[in-house]
Amino acid sequence: AQIRDYYAQLHRLDSVAFRIRTANRADCQDWVSAQIGLYAATPRSLPRRFRSFSAEALNMTWARPTAISVVEGSPAASAGIISGDEIIALNGEVIPVTGTAGWIGGWLKANGERPVQVNLRRHGADMTRTVQPVMGCAIPINLETNPEPNAFTDYKKIVIQSGMLRLTRTDADLAVIVGHELAHVTRGHYQKGSQN
Repeated sequence: AQIRDYYAQLHRLDSVAFRIRTANRADCQDWVSAQIGLYAATPRSLPRRFRSFSAEALNMTWARPTAISVVEGSPAASAGIISGDEIIALNGEVIPVTGTAGWIGGWLKANGERPVQVNLRRHGADMTRTVQPVMGCAIPINLETNPEPNAFTDYKKIVIQSGMLRLTRTDADLAVIVGHELAHVTRGHYQKGSQN
């Protein structure tokens, strides 16, 4: 139940963050990368405390990454990819079962806005979907399990604590928080404060 709750919150944050990142890509100047609105993982790519029961809790396999979160209206969703799909390869390159999210992010950054052929398996049937990435701010936006309603940035990442997700009743409320932290980054507030 805890892991399902965590990834439900992560999906909500990913959905809001994807829209904020892509809408504000011009403000991020050179710190942008291609994004498709997909988060995939295997039990081995998750934090150690989740591994033993993650396969059952999230219907994941150990052999291939599983799409845990697909943002509605994102390039991945528009291409027909859904949560629960096993994501096998990008343009024929097999996705590793460890460090999955980081590998996908790095691969998309190198690929840029070129179309991506995503090989996947759904209910035992293999299929290919063409995804057209979009550019967005590349700063990581992470969910931290912490009951305190807080959000912060150190300029290298944005952290939203789980208590903040519980406090924000709507996605619009959450978007204000994420946008506020992103503005600190794009306006260089952290760097200015560290110079004083």
